[in-house]
Amino acid sequence: MKRKYNTLPLLITVIICWSCGKSFLDPKPSSSIIIPTTIEEYKALLESSDVYAASVALSQLASDEYYFLNEESWSSTYTATERESFIWAKDIYGGDVNIQDWNGPYKAIFYANSVIDGLKDREKLSGSDEEYNLVKGWAHFVRSYTYFDLIRNFSPAYDPATEGSDLGVPLKLTSGVDDIQQRASVKQCYDQIFADLNVARSLLQPTYPDGHQNQASRLAVYALGARINLYQRKYEQALKYADSCLNEYNYLLDYNEVDGTQRFPFPANNPESIFTTSTVIAYSTQTVASRTNTKIAIDSNLLKTYEENDLRRTILYRTAGVNNVVMNGGYFGIGLYPYTGLAVDEQYLIRAECLAREGNEQAALDNLNVLLVRRFKTGTFLPLTTGEVTNVLERVLLERRKELVWRCLRWGDLKRLNKEGAIITLTRVLGGTTYSLPPNDPRYVFNIPADEITLSGIQQNLR
Repeated sequence: MKRKYNTLPLLITVIICWSCGKSFLDPKPSSSIIIPTTIEEYKALLESSDVYAASVALSQLASDEYYFLNEESWSSTYTATERESFIWAKDIYGGDVNIQDWNGPYKAIFYANSVIDGLKDREKLSGSDEEYNLVKGWAHFVRSYTYFDLIRNFSPAYDPATEGSDLGVPLKLTSGVDDIQQRASVKQCYDQIFADLNVARSLLQPTYPDGHQNQASRLAVYALGARINLYQRKYEQALKYADSCLNEYNYLLDYNEVDGTQRFPFPANNPESIFTTSTVIAYSTQTVASRTNTKIAIDSNLLKTYEENDLRRTILYRTAGVNNVVMNGGYFGIGLYPYTGLAVDEQYLIRAECLAREGNEQAALDNLNVLLVRRFKTGTFLPLTTGEVTNVLERVLLERRKELVWRCLRWGDLKRLNKEGAIITLTRVLGGTTYSLPPNDPRYVFNIPADEITLSGIQQNLR
């Protein structure tokens, strides 16, 4: 994936103000602005690291995929947020301000809104209609993608019975800096997410150019639609989206051809990635980052689920100490921070889960078999059958957990599975104290940062 770090000076004074301020929703003073004059310049905004490195990291910090080695490791972390989110505290920020898990996504949305607004004057912009459609569709996709990331972290698990009253997030749909929005309902948020997704689908190319997985495409639209509908527990719709994606592109790496001894085993343009993003770069490389995390270890119960000859055990993880197994290099090249994008393996797992839930169990296992034969040592994998697997859905969910580790998906899975009645209770033991998170606990919804509440007056989540 090619990355551009030198973003254009669009609304440059405003962006500088934001880097000094604490909120993305509070009023800003009017200022002189520099407006792009070509479609290519608007495209450059969407290629910014402020767009593709804007995913919420809190879901990884709070997940059950890891633990701190000891109380000293926990107490010496870089931020209070890393400590407090680990123990599911009432206030996960512990006095921290300028929270990038909130500000980062809203900055990405600002970029998308700026592009959408700027492209309204089509006759004033140089560039082809094909370029225009690409950039406009890409901006709508980014807005859809980012609002879904916000709502699955800062709002309750989706429930069709309460979607009209559950609090979503503020919907900023213009680049105007003086426009303060209160929190929309969950229903209003999803209506907007799918409206943007439909616009993107009508404008984008079928796939991305080689080496540009940060560019949105119809493949990415299908993959995101599958992810969203799975989170909403709309399995029939999720299956349709996953089918649409995999019917167009279904390439999987053969892990027998991946060198797990390398510091970064996956290629920079991992061909499994359909749309590449990562978390905000806000926390210590000793916790959330791959390879450099020295204070934590991967959950031992998770590690035990990998069978003999499963190459994921040696490719995804490395040993950093006697009792310290951590993540290996990132899913895309030298990326240290968690990959949060859309990938082919996730689509196979979504399709398998939806098929299992509708009772088509062998078809579900057939999807797992396509994936797993490329994850085990050559000649060692025996295809799964309904005669062997007693609980197909349970097996699919286990493989989902093993395959999609450290991608900030586990937290959303816990929320939706507990809504299904899974009764998953999380437990941590730290310094002789036991911390628990029961199913459907309000602490599954992260706090809105306090400085945002102060500046814009939006309603706080109750934890």
